[in-house]
Amino acid sequence: MAKAPEDRRNVCLKIRPEGNKVLKNVTGPFEGVLPVALSELRESTLKRLDKDLSKLIVLLNADESAEKILLANS
Repeated sequence: MAKAPEDRRNVCLKIRPEGNKVLKNVTGPFEGVLPVALSELRESTLKRLDKDLSKLIVLLNADESAEKILLANS
């Protein structure tokens, strides 16, 4: 572990060969694909998506009390 040369508030981590072996067996990206994809959309697109998803939630008669439950836990 070392401080990043361009910004000393950041820390650089180096993966050891053993760690690389483990990471090669991990399925999917290290970070979720949905947040990455959403971050690439324009604000106007995100607003429209929010409006349209709100309509879908109403049509599905979704249980709003479950809004904080992660899909992985349901």
